[in-house]
Amino acid sequence: TNEVDGAFVFDNYDDHIELGSAIIPATNDFSVVAWAKVPTNASVHDIIFAQWSVSASLNDLVWYSYTSFGSATTHTRFYLDGEVMVGSDISDGIWHFLSVTRSGSAFVQYMDGAQDATGTKASSVVVANTIIGDRDAGVSSPFNGTIGEVLIFTSALSSNQVYDLYNQTKSRYGL
Repeated sequence: TNEVDGAFVFDNYDDHIELGSAIIPATNDFSVVAWAKVPTNASVHDIIFAQWSVSASLNDLVWYSYTSFGSATTHTRFYLDGEVMVGSDISDGIWHFLSVTRSGSAFVQYMDGAQDATGTKASSVVVANTIIGDRDAGVSSPFNGTIGEVLIFTSALSSNQVYDLYNQTKSRYGL
């Protein structure tokens, strides 16, 4: 990865950042927030953040941008042992503040400080490596774009807290 103004540029080939094992708790509440910029020519599956195991077939946590074949839009999707929620289009080439929170079995995804999607899933998260910019170190679905300021919390942020984080950091991204 290359760093540009404090953010990391991922080339959709072999870039990723490994954070270590089990950063996201298996059953407890959590929040992950990140600034991301997806180009208008995004790939089909571009992983933003994942806690994924090659050997486990269930309970993988994957947060990614997804472009349907033949589509001009790229949506954020959140997956935990099956798809939980689909968010808005982010393929406009500008920075977006993305957040996902889990409180019990309730998931909420935010875009630019506002609630964007909700879902429910009672599954626990696999205990595995946590990676930014891909699903695993084997380079299976690398991110194409720029990711900055990834924050991980061991609690579910409230909508006000997400909105406040967005407002406190947006000037760094020209917004």
